[in-house]
Amino acid sequence: MMERQLPEGFEALERFGPKWFADTEKQRHRLRTDSSPDDLNDLYEAVLERFDEICAELDQHPLTELSVAHQNLLNLALSFMEVSLAVEAFKGAGKVPFGFDTERWEVHF
Repeated sequence: MMERQLPEGFEALERFGPKWFADTEKQRHRLRTDSSPDDLNDLYEAVLERFDEICAELDQHPLTELSVAHQNLLNLALSFMEVSLAVEAFKGAGKVPFGFDTERWEVHF
């Protein structure tokens, strides 16, 4: 039997894995800039519909003790947040219209 990619009840969102379960902001940003508007809109619409449920599920678990399935769910929510501005403000464009090359950005934590 295959291990679940996402917690029970979120099977319909498993189609976004493992691509959109990216672990880092840099990976999620790259996915956004390399994806088509259709892919961004698909992720946005599917996760937006379930976002309150996703937050409620994640709120039940300490971030330091997430199972793989719950970590994937968190990463999917973070991917949704990464693409939301592109969908809402830039009509699905993965890159900021008339913006400078984001490869110039260096993210430090």
